Amino acid sequence: MQFELISGSLLETDVSEEEYSFHMLSKIRNHMEKGSKIIISNLDFLYPSLYDLFNQNFDKNCSSGSKKFCRIALGSANSPMSLVHQEFKCIILMDADKVRK
Repeated sequence: MQFELISGSLLETDVSEEEYSFHMLSKIRNHMEKGSKIIISNLDFLYPSLYDLFNQNFDKNCSSGSKKFCRIALGSANSPMSLVHQEFKCIILMDADKVRK
C-alpha cells in the first residue's frame, strides 16, 4: 500500500494566507476523490475545514445513491460537497502535546 505525504508549511506567512489554505484543501480533496492513501501533517489550521470528513459525516443522497459525499469548508461562505472515494484513507500525524490541547 502506497501513501503520499502531504505536509503543511511551518512558515507563519503561509499558514495565514487564505490562498495557501485553498491550495492545500484542493490537494487533499483531489486525493479524496481519486481514492488515494495520504498522510497529512502540520495542517492544524485546516482540520476544522475537514470536520465532516474526519467524523465520517457522509451524505449519500447527492444524486447518486451509492457514492459518499462530505462537506469541505472552503472559507466562510463556500462548503461544497465532495466525493469521498471508497478506497480513500487518511492518516493524521500530530505531536502528542497538540492532541491533548
